[in-house]
Amino acid sequence: MAKLEAKADEVKAYQADMTMTMQMMGQQMTTTGRMFFKKPKKSRMEMTMDMGAMKMEQLHISDGKTAWMYQPMMKMVAKIDMEKVFAETQDESAGQKNTDISKPFQCFQQEGISYVRTEDLDGSKAYVFHGSPGQSQMPEMPFTPADMEIWVNADNGLLCKIIMLDKEGKEMMTQSYSNIQTNVEMDDSLFEFTPPEGAQIMDMTEPTINMMKQMKAQETTEEKNNKDEKMEEGEEEEK
Repeated sequence: MAKLEAKADEVKAYQADMTMTMQMMGQQMTTTGRMFFKKPKKSRMEMTMDMGAMKMEQLHISDGKTAWMYQPMMKMVAKIDMEKVFAETQDESAGQKNTDISKPFQCFQQEGISYVRTEDLDGSKAYVFHGSPGQSQMPEMPFTPADMEIWVNADNGLLCKIIMLDKEGKEMMTQSYSNIQTNVEMDDSLFEFTPPEGAQIMDMTEPTINMMKQMKAQETTEEKNNKDEKMEEGEEEEK
């Protein structure tokens, strides 16, 4: 893991195609798009969500200080002040963790990550890891999976696939990244956004802060309960 993280740290910018499939209300939804990332925190994701009866476009942009999400069909813009989120939560990603594939292990609870196998993925060698996520590691997700498996490219340390599973081991969501190009030149204008005239703007800064604090508190409580259970088990064994 340390060697892979060191390789990923050498990637200062990248772009990739993204495909995401998710089961929701008995229906499979597919999202495709293109993502761009420039360290330390500049990102851009251009996505199209296929909802069966219609397709919805979304644009996610961050210049490292402000994160925007724009839905052209609904003329809605969501805004997050990332600097304020960091000041309140001390989370450097400010709730934007899932956007950076150069940090493949960030959504795992650090204890319990295990290497599973090596696979050939799209013609490249990839290492597969298994582990459990924590709610505070995935604040922007609509659900928290019970387990996850990730595929990490052996050459550059970038995340190339992730599968999220429920308690029964059933697949909830899959994200894959292909046509990855590393250390490409990107102009900073790619990460700038001005809300279009007439768009409704919603400031989601405070809701994001509250959600992250609540998830962190819940995770801390769960960790304490697990420690208490282990201590009780140890006491019973001594008896």
